[in-house]
Amino acid sequence: TKTGTILLIGATYETSPTRREIRDLVESNLEDPHPIDDGVFAETDIPVLSLSENGSIEGATATKVWKREAPEQMYQVSLSDGSELEITPSHPLFTLDGTSPTAVNAEELSEGTFVAVPRDTTQTADNTLEVSYRSSKSNNAVRIDLPPEWTPGLARLLGYIVAEGYAEIRDDNTAYVGVTNDEEAVLADVESQFGELGLGVTKRQSHPGKSAREHICNSSEFATFLESLDSRLLEGSAEQRVPEPIFETSKSIRAAFLKAYIEGEGHVSAKEREIAVASVSAELLEDVRSLLLSLGIRAHF
Repeated sequence: TKTGTILLIGATYETSPTRREIRDLVESNLEDPHPIDDGVFAETDIPVLSLSENGSIEGATATKVWKREAPEQMYQVSLSDGSELEITPSHPLFTLDGTSPTAVNAEELSEGTFVAVPRDTTQTADNTLEVSYRSSKSNNAVRIDLPPEWTPGLARLLGYIVAEGYAEIRDDNTAYVGVTNDEEAVLADVESQFGELGLGVTKRQSHPGKSAREHICNSSEFATFLESLDSRLLEGSAEQRVPEPIFETSKSIRAAFLKAYIEGEGHVSAKEREIAVASVSAELLEDVRSLLLSLGIRAHF
């Protein structure tokens, strides 16, 4: 079965927006479901972002969640920016009827129809840094000194790690976090931001025939901080994502993360007059596109 549409009414959005899989959101709110002919629904009270009557994105409240059996035929809607949606025939998308958004079922859409998408998703933000980590019991442990709030420097360090770094915690509880780059300014920034956390780095010189060098921090406390922040930071390149807490921060923090990530993974195409980013993780690229959208920047695949 697939989860269905969330119905919205106007309300005040009082917390920082987070991202949730629609399936997880619905399943976690089906404590007292009511049966219908092809599934169930439940009354709820979930703060969400919604399209208002004037076309802006505003805070609202989901009053019902639905879980319905998927029909035999689904629709795939492709947008000009490369986005794709797999939805039921009766799932509504919004088009313009004069100057007002109007809901149109997917089965009634035709090729070339304009549908509404958000220009940006900027809402309230919370820069509080409340992430637990495992304190090392070793007498000579490398202690981490975390700030009480997100800083642009910490966000940049995360961007470098996602783009060109790695983090691992070994079975003997030793841990390593490294960033590889061939730009002196980037490596200097990496070293400086580790220093802001009270951490030092070991510098590994480039291999023969290579120009890239590596800065390594062996703090288990910092590695477990990364693990608590988002466990996928300790996975390989194919599993990397933008750490979820980054989406909840202010514009300056999100921009700092993106600046460092694109510095590591991006390049400028003079022919196409665009900045391109490549990754083996399609989910990471989706995250980057969502983060750009939260700053009012459209990107496409």
